[in-house]
Amino acid sequence: MIGKNLFVDTRQGTLIHDKCSAHESVKLMSPGPRGRFFGILLFGSLSACCMFGCATSSTTRFYVLSQPATSQGASGTNAQNEEPSQNLSPAKEAGRSSPSGLAAQHALGIRLIAFPEYLDRPQIVVRQSSGRLALAEFDRWAEPLKSGFMRQLRDNLHELTGRHVVDFPWRRDETPTAFVDIALRRFERDPDGNVQLAVDWFVRTGDPPSLLMTRRHTGSVPVQAPGFEPLVRAMSEAVMQFSRKLAAEAVAEMYPGAHETND
Repeated sequence: MIGKNLFVDTRQGTLIHDKCSAHESVKLMSPGPRGRFFGILLFGSLSACCMFGCATSSTTRFYVLSQPATSQGASGTNAQNEEPSQNLSPAKEAGRSSPSGLAAQHALGIRLIAFPEYLDRPQIVVRQSSGRLALAEFDRWAEPLKSGFMRQLRDNLHELTGRHVVDFPWRRDETPTAFVDIALRRFERDPDGNVQLAVDWFVRTGDPPSLLMTRRHTGSVPVQAPGFEPLVRAMSEAVMQFSRKLAAEAVAEMYPGAHETND
């Protein structure tokens, strides 16, 4: 054996590399001074090929969370696609244009305070059992998952509420009077093929902030097909379900009656 996975049969003058090309052998030149010289030269070339270029390299694929193409209710059932309304409310128009608009008067703040370390990595994580995880080496996040989660949550909340949404750290001139602390506990596909999302969240208001409400959200979204693209779509839907929960409960607690100010 010469080097890792390289074998030479001196009796037959044959070089075999069991990894680069399984069960493939290359005949060297017949013994003799010139034969040995060219054999060594060929051996070196083949070794370099197997080390640097012969093995087939897998293509790495990158994914991001995004708003689901179809709208699903809290139960997870599909609803009909709806075209976004072109006649936005004054609050939504103000929230889209500038944080100094009407929506910014009741800005919604979100702050991530906990995130599992086992998810804080480029590879997509899949749970194979209660105590065993698998990392997808060639299927990765295009951004840190914690950043993608907060980005998608912010975009979802803006679309659902029409409010200006800021995530921590926020600028001094857009510090919200109320915000939600988010502790993400679980966010991966389970052995049964469902994406599980578990989040503890806390509503805080005032200066200094005081705790107004504590809740826990657990959601499960089935992955509709094999592969990582359907998995990421299901994860995006799980974030949307959580966003609806925040929009329905947290905003009502933070700004009671705020939606009635324009009546």
